[in-house]
Amino acid sequence: MKESMQRTNAQMCYSCGKCTAHCPVVRVGASESPREMVERAQLGRDLTNDDLVWNCLTCKLCQNYCPEDVDFIGFIREIRGISRDNGGKPEYTHGEMMQTMARIFASGKFKQNKLEWLDRSKTSHDGEVALWIGCGPYVDTALKDHGSDQVNISNAALDVLNMLGIKPRVLDEEVCCGHDALWIGEDETFEALMDKNLEVISRSEITKLVFTCPEGYEVMKHEYPDMGIELAHISEVVADAVDDGVATFDKMEKKVTYQDPCRLGRFLGIYDQPRKVLEQIPGIELVEMEHSGKRSRCCGVSAWINCNQNSKRMQMERLEEAENAAPTLVTNCPKCLTHFNCVKNEDGFDKEIEFTDWTVLVSKTLRGV
Repeated sequence: MKESMQRTNAQMCYSCGKCTAHCPVVRVGASESPREMVERAQLGRDLTNDDLVWNCLTCKLCQNYCPEDVDFIGFIREIRGISRDNGGKPEYTHGEMMQTMARIFASGKFKQNKLEWLDRSKTSHDGEVALWIGCGPYVDTALKDHGSDQVNISNAALDVLNMLGIKPRVLDEEVCCGHDALWIGEDETFEALMDKNLEVISRSEITKLVFTCPEGYEVMKHEYPDMGIELAHISEVVADAVDDGVATFDKMEKKVTYQDPCRLGRFLGIYDQPRKVLEQIPGIELVEMEHSGKRSRCCGVSAWINCNQNSKRMQMERLEEAENAAPTLVTNCPKCLTHFNCVKNEDGFDKEIEFTDWTVLVSKTLRGV
């Protein structure tokens, strides 16, 4: 614990409470706060059974306000690893199905078949650019009834890239990026997945990898070793095309607001590019929510754990904020889309708001080259 505090700068905390004041989990009624956890660690107490170890969304909002640059979410991740070593575990969502899938990928015992939906005429066999599909098709299989739409998002991404003159490759042997395993302290699973992907990417000889999933992008950029290739979110690709004058758009009359995903925004600093593209679409009126950009609020669930009534309260609050801004919420994260669609099934949901994925919306309006 002492080493973790030193690595994450937690020993520099002086209990100002700014992290706690902005923590979304505390806001909906959690009994423990980021400040209290750090204070207990400074006193040498065992944190591995504290509720916030697993309730933390790792959304990084607390770190926006920390005057001592404490890496609180890094601290949480390390404590989770220690907790797992001592028999601790989170409250798994969906019967631990998502974690089981990642472990199956990591084992290497089965040959996957996740691309039957793929129209190969949209892809290249030997191009230098690849589109990362990840575990999206499996998530759709499990959560289609809860609003998962990842295959549709991948298809839309292929259409967008094609319209920009790019026929990307799809790496048949890629596996889950390992994001969720890493953030629940399953380091061995993460490392096995990472090693498999590093081998696949190295063998492919691609020079650029494009993502629709912020989590895959973030974990490969910050947790994988340097692969010697360019990594980009699809919103960056389209924004560059706008700057180069090779992207034009059909008209779409729609008033929208934009949800900044935690990984794409606070972790990767990508705020302007998705908005730039939306603002180029004739007829689109973009209205910001009260909390947007660096202050954007999380969708309420992380790494498929602890989806509970606190999560639903956070989602309801976020959607009320969105509804006050515009009748359509645009998100750039497949998980955000799933979680917001899921809360629509809750008793008492009365919001007049629709949800759409950014890539899907852009694919319907982009003219291309």
